[in-house]
Amino acid sequence: MDTTARRSSLQVCMCVRECVMVFLFPLCIDRPCGKGKAFAVFLYYAPKLWSWYFFPMATWGMKIVKAGVCAILLCMVLATFPFRAAAGDALPVVTMASLEWPPYSGASLPGQGVSVCVARKAFEAMGYRLEVRFFPWQRVLSQMGMDSGVIGYMPEYDSAERRESYSYSTPIGVSPLGIVEPADKPWPWHELRDLRGARIGVVAGYVNTPDFDAMVEYRQLWVEPVMDDETNLRKVLEGRIDLAVIDQHVFNWILRSSRFFRGRRDGVRFQDRLLGENLLYACFAGTVEGHHWRDIFNEGLTRINAMALHKSLMQKAEGKDSIKR
Repeated sequence: MDTTARRSSLQVCMCVRECVMVFLFPLCIDRPCGKGKAFAVFLYYAPKLWSWYFFPMATWGMKIVKAGVCAILLCMVLATFPFRAAAGDALPVVTMASLEWPPYSGASLPGQGVSVCVARKAFEAMGYRLEVRFFPWQRVLSQMGMDSGVIGYMPEYDSAERRESYSYSTPIGVSPLGIVEPADKPWPWHELRDLRGARIGVVAGYVNTPDFDAMVEYRQLWVEPVMDDETNLRKVLEGRIDLAVIDQHVFNWILRSSRFFRGRRDGVRFQDRLLGENLLYACFAGTVEGHHWRDIFNEGLTRINAMALHKSLMQKAEGKDSIKR
């Protein structure tokens, strides 16, 4: 091999080495102290590339090759540093549906509610950004049967009937479900059958507890459905119904935030005995794609310790009326 050939081979080897080293430096960005390391690597190898390019070569062809390599490396450097933050924000978006059910979910709530905060953190842990659309409850369920881009909804209680149609996640929180009564007309009970004869307000379309819903289905309990929880509380206060089924945190939130109950909070009382503590879930379509999103979501819940996060966020919501994202 003559001198020119050896020199060309040496330059090719140097080219490969420098390309590999400079190509690796953007990857350092994601490592601890990565930006400092990447900058150091760049300062070290940039002069080498500069001298390498202007090193005398035997042919113009090799100069053209070197010019192309340097241009590519320069583009990599420019693309990595100035736009790194913007690229980090460009997570793929997933869309879910929810309802106005503060403090668990609500378009105007900080963080859009406790349950939404948990779901958002779970998806972020898996590299996705969650967007939530809010609808009345009956429309939330209908979104799942439409080509709307909605992959699931939340929060939801467990239901054998709905498990036939939807793919449930692992729990994202817990809901203490109980009964509200007029403060001056208590209705003590020990078993559900003790509630026979009471006019009980429920929200149309809501799951309650299996035993309670079974007694309603067999007409052993008298219920009056309405569109939302606050309407039920007003009816209890005004004596139009005897009792109302409601989540304890929702009850507390309504009394704190509703103008109607200012000066009237002592007129209704949340009973000490609960109907049950219902776990909360996110629901996805009962399809292959739905199972795919459920599995991704479940892994995210594991990574963020969802139940502990839900408890912490609820304590902040109850104590400070605010939820941090």
